[in-house]
Amino acid sequence: SLHLSFVVLLEVLRLLPTINSNNRTHTNKHPANKQTANKQPMVTNMGILSKAGHKWSHNLAAGGAGLVIVESTPLSCFFPGAYGPPRFTAETLAPLAAAIHAGGARAVLQVFPTLDSIPPRAAPATVPVESLVELAAKFGEAARVCREAGFDGIEAYGAHGFILSQFSCRVTNRRTDRYGTELPTLAMEL
Repeated sequence: SLHLSFVVLLEVLRLLPTINSNNRTHTNKHPANKQTANKQPMVTNMGILSKAGHKWSHNLAAGGAGLVIVESTPLSCFFPGAYGPPRFTAETLAPLAAAIHAGGARAVLQVFPTLDSIPPRAAPATVPVESLVELAAKFGEAARVCREAGFDGIEAYGAHGFILSQFSCRVTNRRTDRYGTELPTLAMEL
C-alpha cells in the first residue's frame, strides 16, 4: 500500500548515513538522530507561505538535509473555495521552493487530499466515480502549480486511514469497478 511504501522509504532513509543530492553529501538528519529529535514542527500553524516557514525549511536544507518535504498541505488550498481565491499558486509557493533550494536540498510538497466532494476518511464504496476523477485531476493541477513554483516533486499523502490509504487497502476498498483493489487505479492516476 502507499502507507507501507512510505514507511519503508523512511526506514531506508533512517538507515542511510548520508544522502547525495546536487553533487553534495548530506548527513542523515532523521528524527531518530538525538540532535534533531522533537524539533520538527509537523503540521504547525507556522504557515508555509510565511517568512518563518521559509526560514524553517531553508534551515532544514542548510543543516544538511538532502530532501525537504513540506508536510500536510491541503489540496483544497490550490483552488478557489469558500474562503476566497486559491492560497497556493506558483507565485505564492515559489519563495518556499527557492528557500529550500538555496539551502542545498530538493523540495517536495506533501499534498493532503481535501475536497468538498470527498470527506477525508470516506469509505471507498461511498465515493462517486466523478469525485475520484475530480480528485485525480486536481492532484494533477496541484502538481503543475508546484512544478511552476520550482518544486522537485509532490507527495500524495496516503497514510493513517485517510482516503488514499483506504483505496489501497483490500479490507476497506470493496469496490468492483476500476477503482477496486485489483489494480491501484486511483494511485496510478494521481
